[in-house]
Amino acid sequence: MNSDLEKSFLSVCKIASEYDLIRSSSGNLSIRDSENSMLIKGSGAWMRYMNREDISYCSWDNGNFNVLNSVKPSIEYPLHISVYKERADVTHVLHFQAPYATALSASDYSGNYDVIVEIPYYCYPIASIGYFPPGSSELADAIKNEIKNGANVIQMKNHGQVAVADSADKLLRRCIFFELACQIIVLSGNKARTII
Repeated sequence: MNSDLEKSFLSVCKIASEYDLIRSSSGNLSIRDSENSMLIKGSGAWMRYMNREDISYCSWDNGNFNVLNSVKPSIEYPLHISVYKERADVTHVLHFQAPYATALSASDYSGNYDVIVEIPYYCYPIASIGYFPPGSSELADAIKNEIKNGANVIQMKNHGQVAVADSADKLLRRCIFFELACQIIVLSGNKARTII
């Protein structure tokens, strides 16, 4: 396994936890290692306490999915693979459940997230999908359709968010600024003025 990627993986997990983007064993992170392989959070692992032994190393090719070490991957691995198959530019995928963003995903909110300048700068395009069971092919297909249309952040009804990027730094900025915008929207009672 690539030790530099492992270090980056653990760093993203730590920062995502510090910014309260995930709680308990929720959420999952993957980092592309090659065209058809990735590191992904092991099933049931807590990102806050991740270590190398909690990282699953997986590959896919010609319809075959393989775990290359002994760590069972997150149930959401089909979602991550669907992103990587659709977007060659994406190297990082984070499914997170930030409190304010998830509150909006569980509500009827369909408004504009542009309450801070960082949203159009770091997050666009933003998409939303309905509820699909975790780990299902329906969820992976719904995410794939939005990714194909260029989405970088996706709100999943009553399930959280998915963000994609071509670097760890960009991924974390996307997630942190999106959660900040959602916090502003919720704390303002959905009355925050938008910049656009």
